[in-house]
Amino acid sequence: MPETLMLLDGMSLAFRAFYALPPLTASDGTHVNAILGFLNTFYKLYEEERPSYAAVAFDLPEPTFRHKLYAEYKGTREAMPAELRSQIPLLKEMIAALGVTIYESPGFEADDILGTLALKGAGAGLGVTIVTGDRDLLQTATDKVCVKIPRTRAGKTETEIYYAADVVEKLGVTPLQFVDVKALWGDTSDNIPGVPSIGEKTALKLIKEFGSVESCIENAAAVTPKKASENLIIYKEQALLSKTMAAIVTNAPVELELDKLGALDVYGEKAFGMVKRFGFKSLFGKFKDITPKQPSTESFTAKTITLTDDAAISEIVKKFAKLPQAAYIIVRGSGFEGISLAAPDTDEYFIQATFGDLDESRILSLFKEFFESNAKKLNWDAKSDMHILNDNGLALNNLDFDVMLAAYVLNKRTDKPGGAAELLALSQSYRAELTDFGMESLYYGIELPLVHVLSDMEKAGVGVNPLELQTYGGLLGKRIDAVTREIYNLTGEVFNINSTQQLSVVLFDRMGLEPEGKRMKTGAYSTAADTLERLSPQHPVIEQILEYRKLAKLKSTYADGLLLAMDKTTNRIHSTFNQNITATGRLSSTDPNLQNIPVRTELGRELRKAFVPSPGCVFVDADYSQIELRVLAHMSGDETFIDAFAHDKDIHRITAAEVFGVPLDEVNQDQRAAAKTVNFGIIYGQSAFSLANDLGLAVKEAESYINGYFNRYPSIKGFMEQTVKNAKSTGYTTTITGRRRHIPELASPNYNTRSFGERAAMNMPIQGSAADIIKMAMIRVHKRLSAEGLKSRLILQVHDELLVEAFENEAETAVKIVREEMEQAVKLSVPLKVDVNTGKNWFEAK
Repeated sequence: MPETLMLLDGMSLAFRAFYALPPLTASDGTHVNAILGFLNTFYKLYEEERPSYAAVAFDLPEPTFRHKLYAEYKGTREAMPAELRSQIPLLKEMIAALGVTIYESPGFEADDILGTLALKGAGAGLGVTIVTGDRDLLQTATDKVCVKIPRTRAGKTETEIYYAADVVEKLGVTPLQFVDVKALWGDTSDNIPGVPSIGEKTALKLIKEFGSVESCIENAAAVTPKKASENLIIYKEQALLSKTMAAIVTNAPVELELDKLGALDVYGEKAFGMVKRFGFKSLFGKFKDITPKQPSTESFTAKTITLTDDAAISEIVKKFAKLPQAAYIIVRGSGFEGISLAAPDTDEYFIQATFGDLDESRILSLFKEFFESNAKKLNWDAKSDMHILNDNGLALNNLDFDVMLAAYVLNKRTDKPGGAAELLALSQSYRAELTDFGMESLYYGIELPLVHVLSDMEKAGVGVNPLELQTYGGLLGKRIDAVTREIYNLTGEVFNINSTQQLSVVLFDRMGLEPEGKRMKTGAYSTAADTLERLSPQHPVIEQILEYRKLAKLKSTYADGLLLAMDKTTNRIHSTFNQNITATGRLSSTDPNLQNIPVRTELGRELRKAFVPSPGCVFVDADYSQIELRVLAHMSGDETFIDAFAHDKDIHRITAAEVFGVPLDEVNQDQRAAAKTVNFGIIYGQSAFSLANDLGLAVKEAESYINGYFNRYPSIKGFMEQTVKNAKSTGYTTTITGRRRHIPELASPNYNTRSFGERAAMNMPIQGSAADIIKMAMIRVHKRLSAEGLKSRLILQVHDELLVEAFENEAETAVKIVREEMEQAVKLSVPLKVDVNTGKNWFEAK
């Protein structure tokens, strides 16, 4: 086999890691999640490839030759988050400690450096692998150059592998023709304009048919659809410019210095020192020649015994299966490394995954007796373990303590322990703190049981109709084209609507609209959405621009994005529900985010038609009615609110009558809408300035609304003030279940920071309590559906809403169960009301 060269796209992989992993900090508070994610990818691929040489390329902050060709190049990118920016120098230090060479070149991008090194490496007879998160580098693939793109789907990382033949097979074009596809299609990430009305599918079709951008332009008359034909002529120069910018340079001024690139020391002292410095205990096992303990337990004195023999492993598994309690960790770094076991008064055992044919599936199967025993299990991130075991035909029985969830409830910034002995020690400490802080019932009664519910929901997923999504995407595409034409008509010129600089020039320099604020460093005025909304009375084009942005986001995020996230075999989407992210206790949804499906506009709601139940089933959709206001009534003890909810009155109409001083039957719709805004704004500690923006009022008038509200509802005002006062005294505020949110901002000398803390203190008891209630409802619904032997199942939670996939012959029973369990989830001084509907898709059920 030829020697191999592994080339990594440093910034691309760092970005991917930063957004893929939750925030992590070292013991000194340094942000390190991007560094850990990069290392996980590096070690996984290094151990697969065992390259002779390795290098990492980074972009420099200064402009490149592409910026000189097109000033708007990458002009739409947001600034790098400060938490990521601070990690880049440390990441480079970490890479250097691995003995890996770093390349940077003024005027060129990392892609150009990688393309140049790949060409030189292949020319020197090396096998070359490029690792990147960016498909742009597909154009460098050959029979000797392989492009690997790590992708995370449903919480699992897979690697897409492309040689030249793979690009042709999967895309239908050659690697070099991929440049032509990008030239027609454009690239919103890099702000390469492409040709309007030509998307990815059309671009691929045209290049397959005509071979190149130049040929498409020459044969524009024969191109279909008609709009693409017309735009190829109108935007000829733009297409050719886009091709120049999309093409990766392969003659950048960098040299392939093999002696330097071969000085790798990825398991050496320097690398281990950096890994220890950042606290990456999951990687300690990589350095077995330096530290014999696998994994390291650092300050823990338990003796660690590493097992490699099947008979010895089976003996230990039988022993632990019979214990009353045991801690375990499925150890992962760049991949599966093994299993760590510990129990009170025993040695720690580590079963390593790097011996012969002992792969993940086999090692897990050896532990079947333990995982499915009655021994009480202590672990880290039980939900993830349940999926791993389920994929291997195993079950996790008798979960007793999830240390990760306890850390979340206790507001601890704790990384995953390196071994089970450390995990066991943490569990003992955390159990005591849960008791001391009165959060036992929150943890054992809500958070821990919810793990099983969420695991089942993620496994079930939710069905989608791909044809409906495609139709929806087509509808959006036509609307986008129509709005684009209207914008061009209103402005009198054709320009890149996605370019903030071009948009600023058109609106403020050429059309003469009055901007808000000063010019930014780029020389452009702000065209942010909130700014444009305030400027909309100046010209009808602004409303069209806002509509364009809304439609474009719907198409890219939902119509296109959900199709990509869908399991092509089952037509189901398996989102991940994060239980340990938000400060208020709310669940969040990722990969993809199904809690953010639009509901406020008619077009957004149409998307719900694409979500469908399995054949023979219907959706049962249940939504708490005004739960946060009901919680506010309960916690404040306000008699008017309590009476309104007790007798099912219209609280917004009552509030309008009280605040505006008019008889109840004379409240108009505008007054009710204003009162509704105030009611919900109060929950979030909304300022007069913010309320004025929402209602389109002068700040003084908004101020009078808030004062009138608090004058009429003094108990609510008193509750809010006392909540803030208590939080300033204790440093935290609580929900009805005792969940705490620590708010250090309350002690800040900065007014704006302190004001944020006060708003958070007002909001947390309300929103956090509502989050606790829906969690309790989920547990009850899940448990009762199972207890009554129904096949119907809970599949989705969207804040105050639950979605059940019910068999048609069980639908009536499912409706009854969902309503009863949600309304009885907790006893408040006001009744909980639930709106329940059924339908053949989510739109009908909602």
